[in-house]
Formats: sequence, structure tokens, C-alpha cells
Amino acid sequence: MTKHLKLLLITIALLTTAPSAFADAGKEAFDKGNHAIANNHGRETIKKWFKIGAEAGHPGAQIAYGDSIFNRRYRNTHDEANYWYQKGLAGYKRLVQAGDVDAKLALAAIYEYARAGLLKSEENRKKGFDLYMQAANSGNAVAQTIIGDYYSDGLFVVKRDYAEAIKWYKKAIKGGNIDAVNSLGFMYLRGRGVKMNLPKAAKLFRKAALEGSVAAQNNLRDMYENHPYLFPK
Repeated sequence: MTKHLKLLLITIALLTTAPSAFADAGKEAFDKGNHAIANNHGRETIKKWFKIGAEAGHPGAQIAYGDSIFNRRYRNTHDEANYWYQKGLAGYKRLVQAGDVDAKLALAAIYEYARAGLLKSEENRKKGFDLYMQAANSGNAVAQTIIGDYYSDGLFVVKRDYAEAIKWYKKAIKGGNIDAVNSLGFMYLRGRGVKMNLPKAAKLFRKAALEGSVAAQNNLRDMYENHPYLFPK
């Protein structure tokens, strides 16, 4: 799994859970829309559930419904998509103002992955990074892991800086984030910002794998296949 895809999956999880202050009907429809995506139920079914959630006032559903009707080739879809994007943004901004950290991460991700005429610009990607950084500096371990990924990969608005990435991964590990454990293991595996240390990488992958990280389980399997001497029977 790429770091970028991992960020997107984190985003989806946040969009699903963050808006607890919104109507149950909207949350239920949004959950059904996500379930439909996960089970390949078809575009119209997905669109139907997100529309119900959007009309009920759920900000994640509003963003998702905007995405479901947007088609880059047909400009007549852009205005309606942007209408729902803006409704969703307004909902998340209200949650952020009320102090909801998960909503802050969701809003950051929306800025980061913005589509169409919504917010897709370098300026708004910078806004997304700044929101992640605010959450990271307040001690949120998910945000700290994401900041580490930014620096590890040189994403968007920052230059690649392995030392800075490691710093944030270590902060996130202290906060209990297993993705950061896996990511730090990868730094030792590749010798990025640290001296290559395969036993240490294997130890970190094992720790994250035992705590449920699928990425770490895959990394550990690859190490077992490529470096079996690290795993004496």
C-alpha cells in the first residue's frame, strides 16, 4: 500500500466517523453509501444513499454526493457538485470551530484531495497541511503520522525530509499509532534518515502486525521471504 493510499483510507474513516453531531438519518445513509462502495453495489446505489445523507445534512455525505455527481467532462455537473461540496465544507468547519479534532482531520483531507472547482489548488493543499499540523501539534497521533508521511514522501507542499518524518513517526508512536510503527519500520528497512537495520525493521513490523496493521503484516511477510535468517525457527 502506498503512503498516499494510506492517507486516503484514513480520510475515508474520518469522513465516516467525524460528524457525530449530525442527524442519525444522515449518518445511517452515509454509512450505507460507504458500505455500497466497499461491496461494489453500483454507482446509482452509492449515489442514492449519499444523496439521502446529504439532504439530511451530513457533511461527509454532502462531499461524497458532490463527488458522485461530478464529471470532469460535463460542465453541467460542476455547479451542483460544488453546491454540495460547499455545504459539506460548511458542516465540517462548524465542527472544527466547536473543537472536533476528527473533523479537523477530515477537513484537512478534503482540502488535500479536493476535486474540480471545489478547492483544487496549491493554496488549499497548504490549508490542508496546516490543519494536519495544528492537530499534530496538539498531540493527535493520526495527524502526527500523516505529517510524517508528508515528509517521508515529499507530498504536495513540503520537501522530502526523512529526519523530520522520523521525528513525527516517533511522536505518533508515543501516542499509540500503529501505522507510525509500521512506517518507522519501513525507514529502517530502506535506510531512510537512519542507518539500515533489518532486525529493527522486522521488530517494528512484528509489533505493528500483532496490533492489527495489515501493511505491517505484508511487510513482515516480505521480510520473511527475502531475509529468512532474521526469523530463526
